[in-house]
Formats: sequence, C-alpha cells, structure tokens
Amino acid sequence: MKGSFNKIQNIKGFSLVEMILSILAVGILSLTAAYVLQPWARNYSNAANKGTTHDDVRFAFERMSREIQGIKQGNIGPTISSTDLDFTDGDSTATDYHLTGTTLYRGNDKLLTNVTSLAFTYYDSTGAVTATAANVRRVQVVLAADPSGDAQAVNLRTDIFLRNYAYDNYQ
Repeated sequence: MKGSFNKIQNIKGFSLVEMILSILAVGILSLTAAYVLQPWARNYSNAANKGTTHDDVRFAFERMSREIQGIKQGNIGPTISSTDLDFTDGDSTATDYHLTGTTLYRGNDKLLTNVTSLAFTYYDSTGAVTATAANVRRVQVVLAADPSGDAQAVNLRTDIFLRNYAYDNYQ
C-alpha cells in the first residue's frame, strides 16, 4: 500500500505559470491568425454582397423587361418621364415603375433597394428619342445599384422593344 501512495506523489503536472504561459501563447497565435484572415473575410463579404445585389438587379431588369415588352399599343403613359414609367399591364391594371429615395417600386410594391439611379429613355419607330407616349416603340432602362459594404456599384442597361408595334427603318 505504501508503494502505490509514493507513485501518486511522484506524478508531476503542469505548474500554474506553465499553464498561464501556454494560454497566453495560444491567445497571441489566435489574434495573429484573426488579423491575417480579416482582409480575406472582408473581401469575401464584399463579393457576396455584390453578387446578391447583382442578382437582385438582374431579377428587377427581367421583371421590368417582360412587363414592358408586353405593354399593348396605347397602354403606355399618358405621360412619360425619364424617372417614371406609367403603363397598363396585361391585367388592365394601371401601374408604374418609379424610384423613391433609393428604392425601386412597381406600383406600391418594393422591387429593389440600394438603387442610386434609374433612367428611362423612350424611342419612336424610327429610333429617335420621343416625349410622346403614343409614339413609344422602345424603352431604354439604365439602373445603378450600390450594394452595402465596400463592393463596387452595379450598373446595367437594357433596351426593351415593345411587342406588336411597328418599326420604320430601325437600325
């Protein structure tokens, strides 16, 4: 019995100083790793934000394009402007696309946020810019959105030809 008690007393462990030093060393290594990895994490976050914003802008463009393309003759307007497009949709419901602050709306529905600019340009059947709603045959939409964070802004432009409209000498 006496021999087993001596064996227990001879087992050596870590001293308090050794434990504190090893915890300190692990903490310093963790802080160094975090400092080195932080720019990579920020770049990943920015790329993800830009990708999400780009997808949102493309969705908004696709929806706008399909709806504007399907406008029946005489259903655009009555007034047109470079920042607002009023039209009657396929369900005979009057609606519009407009920018309020940094939010793009389709009627009263929020379509896209973080929009920095929206511009509509209207063209007649000869390709000339027109201000008369009855003469509109093509609509050019230019949209810029700025994702949150340090990601670069997304700028897109599309030309939408209205279906079932006549075009003269379009080039």
